[in-house]
Amino acid sequence: MAKAAVRKTATAGPPLRAIPVIGPQFAKLNLSGNEYQQWFIRLPKGAIADDLKEPSLFRQLQQSPKALRKHDTVRLVEYDESWMAEAIVVEANATEVVLAGIRIVQLPQRIKPLFEDDRFKVEWRGAGYVVIRKSDGAKMSDFFPTEQLAIRAVGSQYPARMS
Repeated sequence: MAKAAVRKTATAGPPLRAIPVIGPQFAKLNLSGNEYQQWFIRLPKGAIADDLKEPSLFRQLQQSPKALRKHDTVRLVEYDESWMAEAIVVEANATEVVLAGIRIVQLPQRIKPLFEDDRFKVEWRGAGYVVIRKSDGAKMSDFFPTEQLAIRAVGSQYPARMS
């Protein structure tokens, strides 16, 4: 009887973390050759390097026209760009992808912090730069491809002076 109680507590633990899923909107074809393709994939927010070992990470991507195939090469970039991985697809079906030769590269921190003033700040949000209102965290702009365009958008958040 005591052994059964020990077994229960040994299997009880914190709930498992949900593995994020890569949607087709996060994958871009970089190069299409005769035998294989090269893909650039931005990982969803909350993804960790260990998730790359989970075949179901690619569930949504595999059910789209952007499905990965055997021998494709992939560059997977983490949402906040703190690390990236390069790998080769060794097995792929309609719901799963198995990667091999996964090489993780830690990316250096920014040379200077992103722009902010007393009311607004510029943030990287995976697909580009956005303007965020500091008081409530509201997103005040669409995505911009460069930091400079986002900084310019901060200026448009203030009322124009009338002469």
